[in-house]
Amino acid sequence: MAGFTYEFSYTDLQRPYVTASERIGKARARTLSCRWRTSHDDNLLVAYHAIDGPTRRLDLLARVLVLDLPMICQGVDGELPPARAYALGMGIADLFLVGRDLERGEGRQVLRPRKATSLYHPVYEIASDAASAPMLGARLRISETVLADYALGRVDDSVALEELHTAAEKVMRVLVPSSDRLPWPKLRQECLHRGLLPDPDHFADALTDSAAPGLHAHTPEEVLAKLNEERNPAKHNPNSAVSHWLRDHWECVAYLIEKLTGHVA
Repeated sequence: MAGFTYEFSYTDLQRPYVTASERIGKARARTLSCRWRTSHDDNLLVAYHAIDGPTRRLDLLARVLVLDLPMICQGVDGELPPARAYALGMGIADLFLVGRDLERGEGRQVLRPRKATSLYHPVYEIASDAASAPMLGARLRISETVLADYALGRVDDSVALEELHTAAEKVMRVLVPSSDRLPWPKLRQECLHRGLLPDPDHFADALTDSAAPGLHAHTPEEVLAKLNEERNPAKHNPNSAVSHWLRDHWECVAYLIEKLTGHVA
């Protein structure tokens, strides 16, 4: 678990936008098994925020705030024109990001409109910037977006299952030369033999900070096998029922892909 606090001042004109953003932020936090508490000094117009939750879920919360708050603020019945309201929503999201940054989050911040946030933290470092595989990095940025949307319930199980399977397969085929025709089980075994999969003990330890502790008593190889097992029926029979396995284990899959991507030179 992780947590942080921050405070910021705002103007009376900005008050309804802050109120709306806090309401949405708390709702998104609950969805991600995080907690967001707020209080205000109405005389000084200062807001105090305290957020805590699983580390990766806080990263996801930051991402959804950047996506949602600008549009939420556009819909507020306030005095700002839409473009300024959008920028103010981006500014509110930026306060969260800066507040979470240990080096920049101290002291009282001032709410200001922003065209973009001043910080960016990927939820999972899936996308590779390796010069040897530029197309892989571009493709995996799509996977990062789908992963974040899935965690927020915005993407169906079948879509996320296919996307994460594709991401894992593409990374493994880059790591294993001449593997274009290797079936998934042999590709998985080859990655194991080459020492590309995380150590099972470290893998389990890394997943203790999740919203579903106790569910991750499995090895990386078992996760890859189960990912393929769950994906095949959904791929070849669109009308088949998709199990809920991914809902409990998407963090395992994402972390495993992140570790595999780290081997791409």
